[in-house]
Amino acid sequence: MSFDELMPRELWNEILQDLPRETLQNLALSHRTLHRISRPFLFVTFVFHPYGVPYSPQKLDRVQWPEANEPLLFSQEVQDRELERLDFWSSTEIAPLVRTCRLTPVVIGKTWGAENESDLEIALLTAFFERLPRFTSIQYLHAYLVRFTQTGLANLCLLPALSQLEIVLGTMVEPIDCSSLHLSRVTSFRLQHTRHSSPNVVDSWMRLLPNQLVEMYLGFGPHLFADIAQNIPPFPHVRKLTLRALRIGDRLNPMNASPVLPPILSKFSGVEVFVMEGYWPVSDHVPSEFSHLLPIVKEYVGLKDMLPILLSQPTLSLITTGWISWPWIMETLCAPQSFNRVVSLTANSSRMDSTEFRFLFEIFPFLSMLNLNITHGQQDRPNSLRKAFLENITRVPTWLEFLSIRWKNSEAEYSSSDSEDDASTSDGGTGESRHIIELRTLVARCPALTSVWIENDDFLFRWHRLFDGTVDERTALDAGEFINCASLV
Repeated sequence: MSFDELMPRELWNEILQDLPRETLQNLALSHRTLHRISRPFLFVTFVFHPYGVPYSPQKLDRVQWPEANEPLLFSQEVQDRELERLDFWSSTEIAPLVRTCRLTPVVIGKTWGAENESDLEIALLTAFFERLPRFTSIQYLHAYLVRFTQTGLANLCLLPALSQLEIVLGTMVEPIDCSSLHLSRVTSFRLQHTRHSSPNVVDSWMRLLPNQLVEMYLGFGPHLFADIAQNIPPFPHVRKLTLRALRIGDRLNPMNASPVLPPILSKFSGVEVFVMEGYWPVSDHVPSEFSHLLPIVKEYVGLKDMLPILLSQPTLSLITTGWISWPWIMETLCAPQSFNRVVSLTANSSRMDSTEFRFLFEIFPFLSMLNLNITHGQQDRPNSLRKAFLENITRVPTWLEFLSIRWKNSEAEYSSSDSEDDASTSDGGTGESRHIIELRTLVARCPALTSVWIENDDFLFRWHRLFDGTVDERTALDAGEFINCASLV
């Protein structure tokens, strides 16, 4: 019986598609039929280096972006070798197998002895652009520091399967006629650039994009965001929008995002998932036009500064934020908010006292999932931290499904005397922590709960409802139990 009879080709494809290249090579050598089945997966990803760029680290923790430097051409020997690789990958047998293409320069140190060649045609890049239409199955193309030409863009637009395109620091080295060019099949587009003098490059890419784009990622330096804010065309079908503020070098200070964001966000009326990366300071005075932006947003991932703006949208239900300062939240937000329908909150936060826990459940009255990582100071006693939460246990909504609160002190370890606080001593001679008993009361009060994880330096309560309805509960009351109960983590 043949391999095809033993297992359908579709199932083989599911098994092989995620195997590492070395495993695929060994598999191809083990049997003739396996060679035939696995061979296409050996050529799924093509990485091509058309030239080099200089590497000039200023500090160990920061490398100068080489976008302003001209490309460094390879020696003739290296160019011949790369051209031979390109001929192989662009052959009629191999090119249709490629699904992912990464076009990136080689980072070259001074020891290579290469020189800038800004006035010469880049032969390898030209050859790649000419052969690009042969890669009829490319679905994802990543181009880093690539100098696009008219031919390159025209052939890029001809790729019939291209759905994801990522351009990082790309430039256009000649006047481009975009009137007849269109990336009609692209549904996901990522563009990153830092040059203040590059709004025309951004505008050119925007004109190429289709109206049906569903995901967009824009990462720019602060001044470039300001330059292009008014000129971005509308993309009403984008469902996920990511804006990343790039800071390249110490001289680029963050700019106030309040005047920049409204004209950008107004072009994305259909966004359901909004992500902000980098540093986006928003002024305390929120412009009135913010209230009309992102009218159907459902999920937000980013800085706390946008919460006062986005919480006014009744469609917002999921929030993930890197850092919440509760004194700031209490000063900025008003409770209760009848229009707030947030059901999931994931955040790193400052220390919370009993009042702030109470405010949390007032400002988010419909929470069903709460995941907090709370940073506290060395002077805070572990039991008093838990007590601040447990004092508000009756405010936890009964429909809560997931609860995780972890306190972390990175400054110092607690002494064992901290665990003698009266808030966690045994209750009624049972020998069990009062806090554990109170948490079990919480579980009984919230029938929808499927998982609870409460943890700090000397305490862990983990409770999980399994698929068959049974309950798995683990607890630890001191550091020794944490070490001895490896199954807890």
